[in-house]
Order: sequence, then structure tokens, then C-alpha cells
Amino acid sequence: KRDGKGEGGTLLGQQLTEFVVSNGVVGPSIAELLTNAMLWPDSSGATRAATALQRMVPKMKNLPQYHQVLGAMIRVVLWGLGRLSAHLPVGCTEAGMLHVLRDVYVNFVTTTPVVRQVLSELPLADNSNLDQLQEAVLGKPMAEKKQRALLRQFVAANSPTDPSAPPPAAPALGFGEAERSGARRPAAGDPGWSEDVRQQAFEWAAAQGS
Repeated sequence: KRDGKGEGGTLLGQQLTEFVVSNGVVGPSIAELLTNAMLWPDSSGATRAATALQRMVPKMKNLPQYHQVLGAMIRVVLWGLGRLSAHLPVGCTEAGMLHVLRDVYVNFVTTTPVVRQVLSELPLADNSNLDQLQEAVLGKPMAEKKQRALLRQFVAANSPTDPSAPPPAAPALGFGEAERSGARRPAAGDPGWSEDVRQQAFEWAAAQGS
């Protein structure tokens, strides 16, 4: 469940949200774990991770220690939407990713430069169409659904598709599948997460949306 502020869900989800945003030591790491979980191949778990992030994002507005994670959230969404455009599988649903993108955008595009910086990495994006997007999304009151549609259109319009091009690479963040595929290498002497730990993290994140 969601209300007009992008919050909602069960008491457990609300408690998790309060814990993450009130704990500056481990909170950003949990938010990054959930961001990475949107890349997991299990659709249910990945979508539940997106739901947990939707509860948290509006509460991160005045917490600059979380802003770098916001950039990672956008990159994950752009990667996922790129795979969908190429008719390739992705764990999180398009709706889940667009909810995260919309919540990050409307809460932070005027607060931190991270949002525009990451969107400017799209091949055809420039300051002019980023300004146009901001005016379209925030210039007048509109339903969340319309805001999500405008953001989806922007991503599609600024991401040219080439049927012969290779699929987009996973974002270079976190551990797990992205690490094993070469998107990110662990530091020397750091073995990353074991399969047991990764499975426990998966089960924990999946439970937050139930």
C-alpha cells in the first residue's frame, strides 16, 4: 500500500524505514543492500526491495549521508529500464523501478546535484532537456502516475536503442551478481559475500515487503 507521500505498507515496513533513516552508521548500507536487491533475478524479492526503498526515500531528504545511495538507485533503474527496452530479463518490475525513480526525482532533484548528474549520463541527455524535464514534472501539480510516465518517456527518448548493441552492463555497485559478472571487483583480501550470507540477506529483504 502507498499513500500520496510514497510511504505506506505494514508496521514491519514502517519500523524498518525508521531504523534505516535514524541510523547513519548502518542505514546507508542497508539502503545500498536494497538497491542492489533490485538487480537480483528473483522478481518477487527484487520488487519487494523496491517497495522498501519507496518507503524510505522521502524520509532521506535532509540526510546527506544517503545522497550517494540515491545516485545508485537511479543507475539501477536506468539499467533495468534499458534491459526491458532490449527485451532482456530483469528482476524488479518496471512499475517498481519507476516508483523508485519518481520518488527519488521529486524529492531530490532540487536538493542534491546527484540526480541530474546521473540522468545526464544518458547518451542524449543535456542541460536543456534536463531543465525541460524538471519543469514538466515539478512545474505544476499532477498525479504521481503522470510524473512516472514523464520520467519513463525521458529515459526512453534519451537512450537510443540499437538492436545490434550489447545489453547494458550492470551498475558498478554492491556485491553479489554484479560483482561476479565483473561490474565491480572486491578489494584485495575481501572475498565479498558468501552464498549463505547473500541468501540470508535476500530472505531478509524479501520479507520486508510481505
